[in-house]
Amino acid sequence: MPERIGRGDLIEQENQDLASGAVAAYRSAVMRAAGWLDAALETGLEFRNDWIEQAQNLLEPWWRSNPAWCRPTLATTSAHHCRR
Repeated sequence: MPERIGRGDLIEQENQDLASGAVAAYRSAVMRAAGWLDAALETGLEFRNDWIEQAQNLLEPWWRSNPAWCRPTLATTSAHHCRR
């Protein structure tokens, strides 16, 4: 092991992401409105939700397993998306 130990590559970055979603759609039967015109009704809904947590941990330089000694959570967010 070198005599002088700096921060070097002793930073661990974590990213955890959980996502869920659903899609629903309806299409009616085709109706003949005229001899040259067919019509149908279509509608739908799309939903998505994301939970994201990111962290940057500082690792112990003198242990072989490099346990984290500082675990500040940098960002936690939740995002929602709904489209009709």
